[in-house]
Amino acid sequence: MAKPKNIVARNTILSAARRLRCQYGYDKTSYSLIAKEAGCTKTLVQQYFPQKAMFYLDFNECLRAYAIQFFRERGLQHKEREIDTFVIGQIYYCSLISPRLSHLFRDIIRDRDLMRLVEDCNNDWMLGYLETYRQIITKQVRYSMINSIGGLYEVLYYFVNNNETDYSIIMPFMINSNYNFFQYSKTEMQITKARMRKHQLGSDLLEEAIEYVFAGLSGGDAPGQDLPERIGA
Repeated sequence: MAKPKNIVARNTILSAARRLRCQYGYDKTSYSLIAKEAGCTKTLVQQYFPQKAMFYLDFNECLRAYAIQFFRERGLQHKEREIDTFVIGQIYYCSLISPRLSHLFRDIIRDRDLMRLVEDCNNDWMLGYLETYRQIITKQVRYSMINSIGGLYEVLYYFVNNNETDYSIIMPFMINSNYNFFQYSKTEMQITKARMRKHQLGSDLLEEAIEYVFAGLSGGDAPGQDLPERIGA
């Protein structure tokens, strides 16, 4: 059954925005540019997406979805969800700071309001993935989670600004960040930093994952979608 026209138009606009984000980053991808890429008016784009941040939140969700898709296709699942989130996180963050997307990462981390939205979304996803072990999240615990993830973003920003390409440099910080997050989000935790280190992805596999994620995002479609590049096409 064909999708309603408005759903197709909305998703085609999102697809165009994803392609442009990969090419131009966040700041330089304007409503006008998205409209031209999608084959529609700027007014229509603004009608569907009145806030520019909505585009990046969609991009962020797709980035994580492609990371999870690669993770599953390569059979990297583990019986412990904490290990799963750590492995998925390696693919997600290394894709984001790779030379392919580092220009976008620089734009995002300079926008504190957008960073807050992204951190909240990522924290909520991790809590949802760890739902079996989830406890009542108090305001204090929420701030502690933000601190653990926010500190990691500062390390990633330093990595990008120094044009680093050896992802093993950031792995100890990712392990610490995940370990602290697990402590805050669970009443009991048996996972150790040493066990997370055993599941650190090798450089070849990470590079393969990064190419996989970027190919999906630069193609524009979300996982499982097959949309026209332009409205009315």
